[in-house]
Amino acid sequence: VKDDYRLKLIINFIISECLEEFYLEADQFQSSTIRDYREGRMACYHLLKKYTDSSYSRIAEHFNWPVHTIYYFCQKCTEMLNFTEFYEPFNNKYKSLERRTTAFIAKLK
Repeated sequence: VKDDYRLKLIINFIISECLEEFYLEADQFQSSTIRDYREGRMACYHLLKKYTDSSYSRIAEHFNWPVHTIYYFCQKCTEMLNFTEFYEPFNNKYKSLERRTTAFIAKLK
C-alpha cells in the first residue's frame, strides 16, 4: 500500500510539473494529439520507468493507454535523448523535468 501511495504521489508530481514545463493544459493532457502533448506524456512515461520500479503495464494502467504505446514512447524518448542536436527543445524540457523529479523523489525517501 505504501508503494502504491508513493507511486501515485510521483505520478501526480511528474504530470503537474510536465504541464508547467511543456506549457500544456491539464484537460487536454491525456487526449491531445498535438506534438507538445505527445512529447510531454512521453517524458512522463520515460521518467516513471526510469525512477520507479513500475512496469510498462502499471504505467499503462494509470494513463489508460495500451502497454505497447507506453513501451513505444519510452523507446522513442530514449532515442530523442540520444540525438540532442535534433531534439534540443525537447531535451531541455526533459532535463528540467528530470531534475525536478529527482529532487522530489529524494525528499520522499
